[in-house]
Amino acid sequence: MIGVINSQQCSAQFERSLIVERTQSRLVVAKKCGVNLGRLHALKTSQIKHAKKLIENCEHH
Repeated sequence: MIGVINSQQCSAQFERSLIVERTQSRLVVAKKCGVNLGRLHALKTSQIKHAKKLIENCEHH
């Protein structure tokens, strides 16, 4: 019985390593293609600039 559990654990570990390898290689390809990875920005660039201007104006008063 222990041998069966050990072989299942080995299979699962091997399968996980394959998944990690595939994921990492696809991330490398995506980065080379210029894909933006990660979370999207909460604000647009114009909104960030506007907020910075508001902050600067408040500091000078």
